[in-house]
Amino acid sequence: MSFAIKLWNFLSEHPIDKDAFDIALTVEDEGSRVCLPHNEFESYDEVKVASEHNVSICFGVAANTLWEAMREKTNIEAGQLNPDADSASNIASLTYMIRCCFAHGPAAPVWQIRGEKYKTQYRVGNKEIDLRGIANGTPFN
Repeated sequence: MSFAIKLWNFLSEHPIDKDAFDIALTVEDEGSRVCLPHNEFESYDEVKVASEHNVSICFGVAANTLWEAMREKTNIEAGQLNPDADSASNIASLTYMIRCCFAHGPAAPVWQIRGEKYKTQYRVGNKEIDLRGIANGTPFN
């Protein structure tokens, strides 16, 4: 994830030559071949947007991995979550909600909160995340 964030930040602060970057490319490795065409991006802004989507995808993978680890460690399923129970359940519930964002839109995630109990205010460390006013379909940001 840190590479994706650093790449996005670098591209945002240090414009590169889009034409030098957006070239036809063939990568071969042990009998496998990947061929990519040139001019996939209309503008440099599209390159930056692609890097933003890359950060989002990495974040989604991290949220999915964390949810699966929590689920395995606690033997808890989504239907058993209670965001108001204790801090561990609060974090597990928020992790599940973030995981759902990416399940419903891996590259462009959106909130899909089914169940009023999840529309609450979550606390993680000293940060509060308020999902009480989030409508389904709202982009995850």
